[in-house]
Amino acid sequence: MVQKLKDPVEEAVIKAERRIVDIVSQPIAIPVARELEKGIVIAQTRIHEIVNGQGKKVNAFLENAQNEKPGKRSDLIEKNVLLNQMYNDLDGGNEKPPTVFKNEAEAAQHSKEIYERFKKEKQNNLERALDTVISIFSSSGTTIKDDESQKIHKQVQNMLAKELVLVPKVTERLTSTPPILTVETIEFERVSDSGGQNNIDTNHIMIGQTTAHNEKFHRILHENLHYAAYLGGGYDYRWRNEQNEPAIRNNVIWFHEGLTELTTQDIARKNNIVPDKINYVTATITAYYIQQLGGKENTLKAYLTGDLTEVRSTINQKLGAGTLEQLLDLQPREALKILREKVDTAGIDRSKWDQSDLVQNAIVSNERLSKEREKSGNR
Repeated sequence: MVQKLKDPVEEAVIKAERRIVDIVSQPIAIPVARELEKGIVIAQTRIHEIVNGQGKKVNAFLENAQNEKPGKRSDLIEKNVLLNQMYNDLDGGNEKPPTVFKNEAEAAQHSKEIYERFKKEKQNNLERALDTVISIFSSSGTTIKDDESQKIHKQVQNMLAKELVLVPKVTERLTSTPPILTVETIEFERVSDSGGQNNIDTNHIMIGQTTAHNEKFHRILHENLHYAAYLGGGYDYRWRNEQNEPAIRNNVIWFHEGLTELTTQDIARKNNIVPDKINYVTATITAYYIQQLGGKENTLKAYLTGDLTEVRSTINQKLGAGTLEQLLDLQPREALKILREKVDTAGIDRSKWDQSDLVQNAIVSNERLSKEREKSGNR
C-alpha cells in the first residue's frame, strides 16, 4: 500500500526535477531568471498536487471504511490505527532537530558544506543545475560576520519567548535548542522570496546579507518563526473532524509560508517595526483572511502546532462544510479568489480587512515586485 502511494510521488519529483534542469541549463542572461522562477513554481506545484492527491486517496480509503467487505475489516482497522498513531506522533512536534549546532562557527561550516556539495556533486543533474544558479547569484558562498544581525537575532529570540507563550512547548524548545543564525553572501532574495532559509532538521537558519535594519529584522524573525513552527509540529497540517476522525494534509507549502509571513508582520508591527515589504503576498493575504475568520489566537496556535481542528471548525461553520479543505487543495491565487467569494456569499463584510495596513502594504509590495521583474526582463 505504502509503495503504491510512494511510486507516483517519486515519479512526479523526477519529472519536476527535469523541468527545473530544462530551465536552468540555458545560457544565463537576466531574462532567463523569470523563466527559471516559473520553472521552479511549476515543479513545486506539480509535487504539491501529486502528494496531496495521494493523501486524498488515503483519506478516501479510510472514509469509505463502512463500505468495505467483511474480509477486509482487519486491514482497515490496522490502517485506522496507523493513521491515528501518525496523527498522535505529529501532535508531539519535534523536541529538537536531529542535527544541532552549538555556535555560529559550526553553523558557518554547515553553510560551507552546503555550498561545496552543490559545486562538487556533478553527477546529479539537478544539483549541477542548482550549482549554476548559486554561482551566478553569489560571490563566494561563504558566511560573513555581521554583528548587527546577531544582535537583532538575540532581540528576536527574547521577543518570541513572550509572543509565543500560547504554545509553551515551543517556547521551551526554543530555549533548550535555540536557532543559530548565519549571514550569507548568497543573495537569497534572488532565489527565496523571504531572503532567508531555515535548514530543516537542524537549528541552523540563514539570511542573505542586507544593509537595511528593518529588512534584517524581517528576515531574521521570519526564519526564527519557521524554526519555531518546526519544533511545534507546524509543518504537518492536520485536524479531527466532527466524528473525531483524524485527517493529515502535508506539504501545503504556500499556506505555511503565508502564515509565517503573517505572523512575522504581526509580531514586528506589534513591536513598532514595520518591515519594508511583505513576502508571499497572495498567501499572506489568504492567511490574514483565515486569521480574521478563525480568530487570532487560534490561528497562531494552528500555525505553531499544525493542528487546524479549531480553525477548520470555525471557518467551515461560517463559510460552509469543506471550505478549509478545499482551500488547502488549491494554489494561493485560486484559494484567495474562492475565499473571497465564499466570504461575500456568507454576507460577511470584508471591507475593513481589505483596507487594513497589512493588506494595503501587501498590494504595494506586489506592485513593486511586478515592476522590478518587468524592468529586469527588459534589460
